[in-house]
Amino acid sequence: MTTDNRPPPYSIRLAPELRAKLEEAAKITGRTLPAEISARLESTFHDEPLSLAAQLAPIMQAKHTTASTPTPSSKELFMMLEELRGRVEELERRTSDTL
Repeated sequence: MTTDNRPPPYSIRLAPELRAKLEEAAKITGRTLPAEISARLESTFHDEPLSLAAQLAPIMQAKHTTASTPTPSSKELFMMLEELRGRVEELERRTSDTL
């Protein structure tokens, strides 16, 4: 008896044009269509500030275990990341204006 470790199937409706683009991308990357869709969806989570805050929380907690300052919460990390993102965007704007 074999064990199937694949996730359960999930049906999704796609516009024919989008499906064609995904199939072409899957062909280029050597993935199946479901694997291509999964990879593309997974990559969208890497840019989310809340996801970054969740990833940074354990690092910050480890850093602050010996420090006297309190450990920032995920919400506080999210706010810090948003502030940093705003500063980076402002610097990019200033840089592009001078070029």
